[in-house]
Amino acid sequence: EPSTLATLAMHHTLSWLLLSCSRWAAQAFEPCAIDDVTHKPCELTTTDVNDFQRVLSSFLPAAEQICGVSRHGQPVASNIRKSLLQDARYLASHLVEGWYCTFLMCTYVYVTVTLHVPLFSSMWPMLAGCLGMEGDSDAAVLIKYIVGHLDAHLYVFLAVLLAVAHRFVCGRRLWTRFTARTFVVVDCTVNYKLLRAYGSKLGALAFPFTGFSVVGQNGEDHFVHEMTHLAQSNAILLVGRPDGRLGSLAASEAAVIMSTQQARYICSRPMRGVEALSVGHNPWAKEGLFRRQLVLPADSRPLFMSQQLLTTEHGAHAPGDVVQKAGALMAYATTASSTAGPTVEHFAWMNMESLKELLLKRGLDFNSISFEDSEALLVELVMKNQDVLGIDANDFVVAIVSEHMRTGSTMPSTPHSMRRFSTSLTKGVSTIVDIIDSTRLNPSYRWKPKRKQSLFSNGACTASCFLAALRGRKMRDHIHELQIKYQSAEIKKRVGAKVMRSNNGEETVRTCFDAWASLSVQSLIVATATNDKQAQEGSGLHTAAWRVREEYRRRRRQWLQRYQ
Repeated sequence: EPSTLATLAMHHTLSWLLLSCSRWAAQAFEPCAIDDVTHKPCELTTTDVNDFQRVLSSFLPAAEQICGVSRHGQPVASNIRKSLLQDARYLASHLVEGWYCTFLMCTYVYVTVTLHVPLFSSMWPMLAGCLGMEGDSDAAVLIKYIVGHLDAHLYVFLAVLLAVAHRFVCGRRLWTRFTARTFVVVDCTVNYKLLRAYGSKLGALAFPFTGFSVVGQNGEDHFVHEMTHLAQSNAILLVGRPDGRLGSLAASEAAVIMSTQQARYICSRPMRGVEALSVGHNPWAKEGLFRRQLVLPADSRPLFMSQQLLTTEHGAHAPGDVVQKAGALMAYATTASSTAGPTVEHFAWMNMESLKELLLKRGLDFNSISFEDSEALLVELVMKNQDVLGIDANDFVVAIVSEHMRTGSTMPSTPHSMRRFSTSLTKGVSTIVDIIDSTRLNPSYRWKPKRKQSLFSNGACTASCFLAALRGRKMRDHIHELQIKYQSAEIKKRVGAKVMRSNNGEETVRTCFDAWASLSVQSLIVATATNDKQAQEGSGLHTAAWRVREEYRRRRRQWLQRYQ
């Protein structure tokens, strides 16, 4: 379709133009070091430009898999192409339903009326002969009229019966509206407008019995307010979902799913509501929301930083969970940039599911993690999240946490202060009761506090114990110390750079002022000598400026003589 193709080509061309401009800016304004302080005239770096180019280069391989044709025009065996065609046939079954019903019904009417062989009326004489009801008896005549009435009902409702049979064969809902379909494109603004224009052109060229209408709206904007009240069984939602596994798109996919859910369940009966189909990269889908779901692969696309930080590189992930993880990361980033210390729990985004996935990638057992593997995993997590925590990972001392893991541990701190208070109060009361009972039974008994049990039994610990140490008090205190140290170093660096810039600015201003003052004095001397020479060569009279200077010198000599 020319309009859609031209828009996509323009978007892709402008993306490459932006890449060229970015590469030129990154090379022309490279960071420079002045007195051990790095100055960045441009925030873009060569690494950013290379990442941008890798994302743009992933478009062509993905398009080849979707279209089933290589860049050289050769056919490509693609499962994605097959899945797209299957979904297209499913949508086409909605449209050809009216054509099949009309064609088959007309064929039945023409044959039965022309040849006088209605279905029930033709079968009744044979059935009456078997039952012995032949003749002109009152019962036989009455049954003959009843059979004719059944043929009339069949003529009237044959189209409905054929439509239901067609839906059953195609795997669709049986008792939806018997009318033309309306396709609702739910996607971002540019996508739904292009698809609405393309679909409306196809609808204008369609056969009268296969007509349909196309509308569209942004699922994050006005879709809920403008179209959810029109949610009937003749509407089919074509939902384009952003990849909610990325931290920047998780909220968008969650909003689209929420809008679709509101349109889907606005009718309580399953046969009365809309039918939704989704296209996206995230394999996750809420159960019962989408009738069909097409998952586009993201193998050609490079991994983003948020996927690695949130551990959403592979598999299905609910956008709501990703939003919570991204919020925890943002809270850490905000906390790390302040000097007041952390206000949220460190490694809050790391739950048991994420930890088990991390251990599975490294081939470690959930119930038996050795001491060496746990130390290596701690160092790796700190190194990987040092920007989020706001620390320098080189200063991290794993021995502090590992020694705590060997000798004893505490449960991970919870943000619920009342729960901590009730737990500590219960422990304190139980300890006092134990002391009183022991003293009552044995007066010479001296109470000794119980030693904490080590997280490592037989040289190994479980995933839950490792998570307790990762989010425990020792780890929190050590990270807090490293944050303060890192922030102090950053403040000193910034103050030094500011002082250096201030000194450089003062020297520049002083040099400019001296040059301007010397130039002004020289120009004044030259102008005075020129005026005096012109006055003497002319009329022999002195100029007014010379007279003023002479009067000033005379009065100044008088003033000095008076006070001497």
